[in-house]
Amino acid sequence: MTTGLEIRANVDSETAKSLLLINGGGAVALLAFLPTILGKPVFAPLLQEVVYALFAFQFGLVTAVIHNRLRRLCSLHFDEHKGTPPPCRYVPSWIKFERLQQPCICLRSVLFMWLSVIAFIFGGLKVGLGALEVVGRADQKQEVKQEVSCWQLQVLQKKVY
Repeated sequence: MTTGLEIRANVDSETAKSLLLINGGGAVALLAFLPTILGKPVFAPLLQEVVYALFAFQFGLVTAVIHNRLRRLCSLHFDEHKGTPPPCRYVPSWIKFERLQQPCICLRSVLFMWLSVIAFIFGGLKVGLGALEVVGRADQKQEVKQEVSCWQLQVLQKKVY
């Protein structure tokens, strides 16, 4: 029968794998997409955002690896203190939130986990906003072409009459 400690360890392990998967998958997808937009002026805004997103995903991968290492050190810290380590002394004592009553190494691990998630969200938003900018520019060009064609039509009508 599995204990709560083993279950938590498995959940933590899966969390670290998930962080690596989402950031690594995002980076691989953008690297595969890069040749499609490279060298095409119409996609210049998207290209810039893809490069920023690649940096964000790389940052997310690094923070996921750091999170995994700190998670392991946190586990060792709990083992050294027989499951009841002292809380981080840098957290003010008036904060009664239970999750902040952990050792500093564990709080750092959680910080790097959230940094990895934020990096993934930032990268996705950058690509999405870049794509919207390209689409918006394409729509504006179509409107300009329609206005020019209407103007040309009026000129032609005046010449006919």
